[in-house]
Amino acid sequence: MPTIKITDKKIPVCEGFVEKLDLMIDRVERKNPKLDAIFQNEGLMGLGKTTLSCLEGYYVHWKTGRPFSDKNVFFDVKEAIKFAKSTEKQIIIFDEPAFFGLKTDWRSKLQKDLIILIMTARKKRHFTIFNFVRFYKFNEFIAVDAQLGMAHLYERKDKPYPALAYIPRKFLEQLYNDAVRKHQRNYFKYTLFTGEFGDVLNPEKEYNILGVFDIEAYEKRKDEAIMKIGIDEKKLDRQREKILKKKIASIKDFPVESMEDLANRLGVTKKTLYEWRKITINE
Repeated sequence: MPTIKITDKKIPVCEGFVEKLDLMIDRVERKNPKLDAIFQNEGLMGLGKTTLSCLEGYYVHWKTGRPFSDKNVFFDVKEAIKFAKSTEKQIIIFDEPAFFGLKTDWRSKLQKDLIILIMTARKKRHFTIFNFVRFYKFNEFIAVDAQLGMAHLYERKDKPYPALAYIPRKFLEQLYNDAVRKHQRNYFKYTLFTGEFGDVLNPEKEYNILGVFDIEAYEKRKDEAIMKIGIDEKKLDRQREKILKKKIASIKDFPVESMEDLANRLGVTKKTLYEWRKITINE
């Protein structure tokens, strides 16, 4: 499949993939029927899922005028649901850490939350993108029924750009069943076409989108999300409690005139201070 250049940045992308993105954009932009668009990028870590999702997000932004930046990338399902419910016609990207979970029973709980998000996206006409390492690790509704297709990313050493294999919606169920029931990963058996895409997060590329996507802020938020993986929530509460005790102890001998004064002394915002009031401190 030939590569063309798109948007004001002249980003190199497989022509067939651009055609598929245009069809998805039409779903969320036309007046009737009112539909959503949910798409998945899938592949091993380090193959460019985040890059491709940002390319997709930027293209949707360029075609529709919808806002797009690093803030459209989420690492927490609950935060994304909250955002989806309170907005309309947004671009929502789930990056890998969103699916790592924090508890042993994370899969069942997380998948219920994802279904809520998907139903919300339909009503709000969001353009939602999932970055999965293995799509068949999720239930069939999320990985098959809700999806418009898949970009499976794979490694190749003979080409200058990352590679994707596009699998249409009609083959997702068969691909899913092969993986779950037969333990066969028949991606290329169901591939409609293959192609390449540009590295839009590389500052050395003249077509990069770093003017709207703050890569440093993104990396910081991602590191914070990864650091939380495996943390027991009760332990985290105890840590917060100790921090609060120390902060209060440091000013207990001084008169405090107001909540604003207390916040300033503690070095936090008033909003944070009001949230701390909900914590019960056990001596």
